[in-house]
Amino acid sequence: MSSNFFLKKALESKKLFHAYLLVGGTREKKSSLAVELAKVLNCSHKKEASTWYACGVCRNCRWIAENQHSKAVFTLKPEESETGSSREIIKVEQVQTLLGFLQQKSSFYRLVYIEQAEREFLGSQVANSLLKTIEESPERVVFIFSSSDREKVLPTIVSRVQTLYFSEENQPKTLKQQESCPIVDKIIDRILKGKVSWSESKELLAKLSEKSSKKETEQKFWLKELEQLQRKLLEKLFYTGQTKKTEETIELTEAAIKDLKSFCQPKHTFKLLLYQLGIIYNSP
Repeated sequence: MSSNFFLKKALESKKLFHAYLLVGGTREKKSSLAVELAKVLNCSHKKEASTWYACGVCRNCRWIAENQHSKAVFTLKPEESETGSSREIIKVEQVQTLLGFLQQKSSFYRLVYIEQAEREFLGSQVANSLLKTIEESPERVVFIFSSSDREKVLPTIVSRVQTLYFSEENQPKTLKQQESCPIVDKIIDRILKGKVSWSESKELLAKLSEKSSKKETEQKFWLKELEQLQRKLLEKLFYTGQTKKTEETIELTEAAIKDLKSFCQPKHTFKLLLYQLGIIYNSP
């Protein structure tokens, strides 16, 4: 599923997430998508907020397209270091300016675009100053991080955003291989039917664990499978129009991912999640 299609479906279902990571494609394509989203969110001629539409001729659309709408779009991109090095980075001062921008009251839906979010440009010190703002994002604000490779972005950022790949070619090889996993597909099918009992969760995970490799730790394996489950389940909801319980699904899966990263029993965390999702989808 392409990035713009995912964003379109998220907007239409009124489930637009507060932070995304765009991976792959050219820098120009990612920037263009961010600009298009900003126009869609602020178009003066749009009748319904949840439709993916931008007239392109109203003042908001024109100003955003011309990079002149300082109240709707804020861009962070690497600048020359003051240490005399030719290396460009995103500076703490830039983030402080951003935080000031977000503290101001605004009638516009604001988009923050972070260009080149790789750790070589967006270091841990600068990223840490952003984390709380991302976690407790103000209303009507969406963050768009841009990177050529998800693995080059700090884990603290990745764990707080939804990753969107521009095309299948941009996905990691391991992710492509996971696409046709019949066990995960079966788990999702059972979840959506609300038929995941505690005993069945145990049985399904036993089958899934057969995929594990000695080359990776148990925690890394289950984290990878959980992130895949979250992504495929959300895609399934958007494709089929079953968006009523998307918010609960995101909350549960994000909490499980957080627990799995620090909990010593990753398989138990995964099993508990399946059981909880089964309960949610079994209720009206």
